[in-house]
Amino acid sequence: MKLLGHHLVVPLPGGALLMRKRSAVVGAVLLVLSLVALFAAHWLGAYPISANRIVPLFFSGEGGVDQLILLDVRMPRILVGVFVGGLMGMSGAIFQALMRNPLASPDVLGFNAGAAFGALLTIFLFGSAAYVFWGAVAGGVLTALLVVALSWHRGLDLFRLIMVGIGIGFTLLACADFLMSQLDIQRASDMAKWLVGSLGQVQREDIAPVAIAFVVLGALGVVLQYFLDRLAFDEDLAAGLGLKVNGLRLLLVAVAVVMTATAVAVAGPIPFVAFVSGPIARQLSRTPSSALILAAGIGILVTLLSDTAARTLVAAFQMPTGVFTALIGAPYLIWLLARQAKRNLI
Repeated sequence: MKLLGHHLVVPLPGGALLMRKRSAVVGAVLLVLSLVALFAAHWLGAYPISANRIVPLFFSGEGGVDQLILLDVRMPRILVGVFVGGLMGMSGAIFQALMRNPLASPDVLGFNAGAAFGALLTIFLFGSAAYVFWGAVAGGVLTALLVVALSWHRGLDLFRLIMVGIGIGFTLLACADFLMSQLDIQRASDMAKWLVGSLGQVQREDIAPVAIAFVVLGALGVVLQYFLDRLAFDEDLAAGLGLKVNGLRLLLVAVAVVMTATAVAVAGPIPFVAFVSGPIARQLSRTPSSALILAAGIGILVTLLSDTAARTLVAAFQMPTGVFTALIGAPYLIWLLARQAKRNLI
């Protein structure tokens, strides 16, 4: 590893990775904070486990209550939270860079609503949660196809995409409310928590699909970041560099939509994680790039802290994770809107 001006050069097989020094420092701090949050998430909860027993319990075979709570209850929820947070953070950063608008995140554009409606529809049609994952993925993808089709005008019109996405999102939320009214009280109550965004119903079998999606789609997103950063500046500049603008936009939208749909399928449409991760990552690193890796780190940290708070502060009620992400994201949204209004007045 060598220092070149304000950048770090990391040798890799067949090439090298160039990183801004500040981005590397921010990434290291986020890694440390995420590890601390990961330990705290295993430690804290309604059932107390001594901090000095956390690590030994992972390797011992005692099979007591502490180990059962740690490995079968908390660990799957925490691991899924890590992968979901990372996917939502990267997805939001891709959309915001592509649309050149900090308000353009999957929860605003209607893709979260599409995934949530798809999940509810499968429960309504089949009477069980067996196909919720695939229903949510299909709902998110079909919603994206509809939004893109209605936004297409001699290419993918970004302003139309935002407006159409907002409209379709509200329509699908209304349809989801209608489906909720047709379910029995117990199932409707469970789905109401899921629609706010909750990791409370996560099982061990949920880890594998979201982990695979995080690794595969995350790697694809990082590879495509070079093209995303050029599309984020100007269409003419991107075309002048020989990039196929419409094709790359569609590919990036597809990657971000599958990220969102996979995360929503497992944890529900947790609000504001995708919305805040990208802007915070760019503010901390002071980089003009989309900072996808840092956005994933912010998403992981926000999700872990919110879920730990949901399990610990109001343990008797098992509050959904989305309640606490909203407490983080809503003030940020108000600040961002005030900042945008102030800029327009100046």
